[in-house]
Amino acid sequence: MDVLSDREIRSRNPFPQKKLNALYREMRENGIARSATGEITHDLRRGTLVIVSPKAEVFCLEKGALKGNRVSVAGTETPQTIAFFSMDGKRIAESRDLLIIHLTNSLNRNTRFDSPSMREQQPGTSYRQQLIRTAAPEVNLTLDGPVADLKITALASDGRELGPVRFTARGSSFHFILNNALYPEGILYYRIQR
Repeated sequence: MDVLSDREIRSRNPFPQKKLNALYREMRENGIARSATGEITHDLRRGTLVIVSPKAEVFCLEKGALKGNRVSVAGTETPQTIAFFSMDGKRIAESRDLLIIHLTNSLNRNTRFDSPSMREQQPGTSYRQQLIRTAAPEVNLTLDGPVADLKITALASDGRELGPVRFTARGSSFHFILNNALYPEGILYYRIQR
């Protein structure tokens, strides 16, 4: 492993590979840090993170919309992470079993902290019941082949099925809302099967 000096890091082209220098320039000039493979993009100015690979797509954002290869999310009004994972080892496009993780701010009920910074939790002050900040982003997902036999199920934090999630299908794509308050227990996970 080569260690770069401060002078080398501040130079216009600190890396031996042209591609890495272009990525470095993009980060310095536009505030966008992108991995060498292009699968990870961190927009420092917008405060977003997008990870797009054949078997997973992950979106971290505060407000607005983001688009991946097969998934797009919109209508976010609160900080959240929305992650799609293929559970059968296939690419998302052809997967028959997908897991969605939808994270907003969450905390156990009655949790107390030592200071407003919320860095130190007072021991023994929380219950097992989890509180989550409500959010209902819109999701579009495009798969290979028809989606008529598709089923979306909301899951409890322990993996139990809570019930179905409605969606609208159009050819090989479909639209649905990740409403984490759809069921009284709150929803952190969803499963898509076909």
